[in-house]
Amino acid sequence: ENDIFYGMEWYQKVCQNDKWGIVDSNFRLLIPIMYDQLNYDSQHIVAKQNGKMGFIDLENNIVVPILYDVIFTINDNIYATIENNTLTLYNKITKTTKQLGIEADQIVTKYDNKFVIFSKNGLLGAINLDGQLVVPCENDKITYQSGVFSVVKNNKIGFACHNGKIVLPTEYDANYQYG
Repeated sequence: ENDIFYGMEWYQKVCQNDKWGIVDSNFRLLIPIMYDQLNYDSQHIVAKQNGKMGFIDLENNIVVPILYDVIFTINDNIYATIENNTLTLYNKITKTTKQLGIEADQIVTKYDNKFVIFSKNGLLGAINLDGQLVVPCENDKITYQSGVFSVVKNNKIGFACHNGKIVLPTEYDANYQYG
């Protein structure tokens, strides 16, 4: 749980007085023990400090300022943040920001590096990487497989295409597993 593999190297998270840092394979302190939380999300080290999140590198350089309520890597080029309950996408290559005007309180997961599942007040929705809402935030569960979203709302299941077009409305019994 405290192991981090960054590239081909092994690192270890260490804790002291409820603060976290990172040591290398020779047990040299690389990142000072100063963060409330440290995680690795396949692309970045996610640092949490004073209730806010951002990205740092192994030299403790700030990659993305520690300003956000939530930060989440989508793929090599795009990450998403939530600040003041508003979902925003950032493209590292084009250095563009797309504030979506979509309310969210959590980023739940990603699918195929193309879609982001988010929540607001316990209900789930999905956006694509263009920032378009493809599944409204009104579902109890969302999964994605082979270009189709499976959505569950009030114990009823329905299906939507990757572009958001409803294939079957959420009116079918959802007492089985899909996907």
